[in-house]
Amino acid sequence: MAVQQPITFYSNVVNVKTTPTEVIFEFAAVFPEQAAAGKAIHFNPEMRVIMGLPAMKALLEVLQKATTQMQATETSPGEPRIVKQ
Repeated sequence: MAVQQPITFYSNVVNVKTTPTEVIFEFAAVFPEQAAAGKAIHFNPEMRVIMGLPAMKALLEVLQKATTQMQATETSPGEPRIVKQ
């Protein structure tokens, strides 16, 4: 029986909404000709992820660790990055 691989999705914009019990992330890919960098834009989400508190806590921990690791290996633009895992 073949194991189904998760869908890989490239996103460079995200919209975050909250409710009293969930956080909703809406992702899309918007390219330079569609919007100026750093400006707020309207986009139609291509993927939506809804998370409750337990999942958000786990995600927060992973993002904090990843941010620390990435900052420790950050280089100037154009320089190669070597990340030891």
